[in-house]
Amino acid sequence: MRRNRSDLMQLMNPDNDVQTLSKKWAVMLRAPVGVRLVVCLLLSALAFIVRVPEAVATLAGINVLWFVLCGLPSRLWLRLVKPFMVQTAVLIPLYLYQQGVPAGASAGLQISCQLLLTLVPGMVLLWSTSPSQLAQTVSRFLPAQASFVLASSLHFFPLALADMTALYQVQVLKGARLSARDLLCPWRWPDFVTCLIVPAVVQALALTAEIAVAAKARNFHNGQRSCWSEER
Repeated sequence: MRRNRSDLMQLMNPDNDVQTLSKKWAVMLRAPVGVRLVVCLLLSALAFIVRVPEAVATLAGINVLWFVLCGLPSRLWLRLVKPFMVQTAVLIPLYLYQQGVPAGASAGLQISCQLLLTLVPGMVLLWSTSPSQLAQTVSRFLPAQASFVLASSLHFFPLALADMTALYQVQVLKGARLSARDLLCPWRWPDFVTCLIVPAVVQALALTAEIAVAAKARNFHNGQRSCWSEER
């Protein structure tokens, strides 16, 4: 799957989803990007720390509030629900095999929720913050090259996730058994790896190579760098 120039420039230009934010509820957008970055790191760290189901549910509610306050449209939840369903379908059978029916189901669901809550704050930050704003904030305490690599790496995941979603839809149309129900059967897991994981990794490597070529063509490794401020 070859990317055009507009897709690559998405790493250096505002994300399309940022332009569709709900101004009514976008309270956090008025906060500095550094504050949002700290909140994102704190919420992701808490997802690793919490162990009690009640605490996980409370943290999920906080993440929903974080999502709303960033003014993101509700349709973006679908991008998070689908991977959550897939990983839940994979984790629950493993925990059922290890711990039995009552404990395995709850443990698998809790671990799946914690993994999702680890990713949600970062995804919300990336959807609500343009790459230039993030790079400008990070460049205050990191070298220009390091801030570019960090900002590009963070915005790489939404692009890779979009590619994986498109690849999933294409493979399902071709007849691949990749639904959540099919993944409950362990003998379907090789199809999941060969039809989705391996092509997704190949696409991700191709995308990183294209980003590296684009940065090299702009002579990024030489000279004093600057960041474009969208508030000017």
